[in-house]
Amino acid sequence: MPQKLKELDSDRVKEWLAEETATRPTKAALAYRLLRAFIRWCDGHKEYKDAAHLEAVSPAIAKDHVPRPQTKVDDCLQREQLAAWFQAVRAIRVPAVSAYLQGLLLTGARREELAGLPHISLHGLR
Repeated sequence: MPQKLKELDSDRVKEWLAEETATRPTKAALAYRLLRAFIRWCDGHKEYKDAAHLEAVSPAIAKDHVPRPQTKVDDCLQREQLAAWFQAVRAIRVPAVSAYLQGLLLTGARREELAGLPHISLHGLR
């Protein structure tokens, strides 16, 4: 946005959200949340209170203009696939790899989160 923070009002935020959500809805929602946090932070400090307008990030804007997260349905295991998946993973000859993959699925952890736990050495998986 080419304007100063002080010039930012709810109408301009709505316009910006409409432009951004057309092409990048997830990034637009994140950017809005960060902007809202920053403006609220400014409002909480008397030396910055007048630097931004709190109404520019009102709850009504979030409710009506910030896109809702969508559930991904094309990149997950389906219930009917689980038995075959566990059978294949348990057949892996390296016990650490088998346990690692099962741990990922059962906990929902990301690859590096589980690999970063103490006492887990999976050098070949990174």
